Amino acid sequence: MGHLEAIASGPAVLAEYRRSGGRATSSSTAELAEEARDGDALAREAFSKAGRALGSALGGVANLLSPEVIVLGGGLVEAGDLWWQYLEQRSPKN
Repeated sequence: MGHLEAIASGPAVLAEYRRSGGRATSSSTAELAEEARDGDALAREAFSKAGRALGSALGGVANLLSPEVIVLGGGLVEAGDLWWQYLEQRSPKN
């Protein structure tokens, strides 16, 4: 996969879900998030994998550059706790 976008972007979450055997009828990250909230374990795992990867990368950036704020945007932010909780687990604590 080679770069963060291939793991931690909305399209990457959909691709991971399909690679792991998920039968997504959805074509967007928001629709896949609803499937995850409805109990689809493969969808939940795809979101958690993306969150963990981004959290690890941001942790490295924070340790290297010590920014006061890191601003995140994009469709995965809308997934809420499906993704965010895993990102926070891997991010540095204050």
